[in-house]
Amino acid sequence: MRTLPVVRIRNSAIYAPGVAQQSRPIISNLTWTVQDNEAWAIIEHEAASFEVSKKTAIIKTLLSQMRLSPPGQDPLPFLNGEDARESVHSVAFSTRPRSWGSEFVDYTARYGAARGEDARTFRHVLLEAGAQNATIDDLAGKLEVRDLLDLPLVALSNGQTRRARVIQALLRTPSPKLLILDEPLTGLDPRTRPILSSLLRSLHEAKSPRIILALRPQDPLPEWVTHHVSANSNILAELQGVNISYGDRHVLRDISWTIRAAERWHLQGYNGSGKTTLTSLLTGVHPQSYTQSHLHLFGQPRKRIPTPTLAQRIGHTSPEIASAAPRRSDFTTADLIGTGYDGHFSWRARTSDERQRVASLMDSVELLDKPVTALEPGEHACALLLRALVAKPELVVLDEAFMGMSKRQVDRATELLRTGLGREQAVVWIGHWEGECPWDDADGIRRIRLDAGRAEVLL
Repeated sequence: MRTLPVVRIRNSAIYAPGVAQQSRPIISNLTWTVQDNEAWAIIEHEAASFEVSKKTAIIKTLLSQMRLSPPGQDPLPFLNGEDARESVHSVAFSTRPRSWGSEFVDYTARYGAARGEDARTFRHVLLEAGAQNATIDDLAGKLEVRDLLDLPLVALSNGQTRRARVIQALLRTPSPKLLILDEPLTGLDPRTRPILSSLLRSLHEAKSPRIILALRPQDPLPEWVTHHVSANSNILAELQGVNISYGDRHVLRDISWTIRAAERWHLQGYNGSGKTTLTSLLTGVHPQSYTQSHLHLFGQPRKRIPTPTLAQRIGHTSPEIASAAPRRSDFTTADLIGTGYDGHFSWRARTSDERQRVASLMDSVELLDKPVTALEPGEHACALLLRALVAKPELVVLDEAFMGMSKRQVDRATELLRTGLGREQAVVWIGHWEGECPWDDADGIRRIRLDAGRAEVLL
């Protein structure tokens, strides 16, 4: 029996409750799937432009406190219809917990002897919530805060309060099946941070409860976190109603497509459907890209960005690039890969860091340095793939990247693409074979299909 995803949101917009459908959504076109064996973090990269930040909007969506459009979908399939308000709990560490009391707190009390009204301890709070002393002591021991249990709440430091609140969330009745922790590591000292991270890892791996972290971009990503979703990824490419025609022949019709940082896209379509033309717009090499007023790359109209700049910011390989690549006996594999730093095929001496990066990539796919004239077709394809990746560009466009490769080379290249890309790099994969695409539904792959020049984003 297949395990249901923990989270599944498909091409949806998030609105605050009660806001009209015509209003601007807090988040548009969100696609996010969390499989049962994955560990995720939500990362917010920009200041909020709404009263509710985008990170908070995602959290509140999982708590059933936001409106998803289109309606009718269940963002938490693993609950099998259970009420998320009972089974999902979140702790935002920027606020004081209401269950500790909403009355005025004299923050100076921790510097002296606590008065009688300030003597309520953390153990009192947990016992009042229904927890047992043995359970409290066990969990407090794992977090190394047992000595804090009987201190007045007002005497706890900021870092101690954060650990205490994690315990409070875990001992909640009924026990949460999913716990969302918003910036739990902020404010912790270097000794305490790995202790809390280790506990969260063990809880998540035991699914008791599952953990999703919400972090700032400057927060260190715990090594047990396997995936992340960007709450407000930068838009790298945006096409709105773009048309391309040659005389009376229409090649692309009314194309609208937005590509954000960290996204993975599979561009599909039969031969002659317009894929090559569309990718030439994305990379800015199509002559009509300059005249498209609704084509924006990296936040600017295409016509304002010099083509050499685009060549450096977009990694690209395609059959056309393979045909144009130099075939000189004095040009080596490493030389060919290194040209990816500049986006053109001219040779220049590489820096030490650049040479190390090239060598590391070549090792990852078992590629030897030899004259390009001696490369087999599969080796040449590997070199061009590495050329597209070497400079760690923001956007990578891979058109038939595995063409000519052996199965072993495809396996190596797939592993590199799955594990060797930066968090915020976006990839557009163009290929006819679904099975060759390095990413699938479990990785949040998105698909856009071209048919007779028209595009459809597939759910």
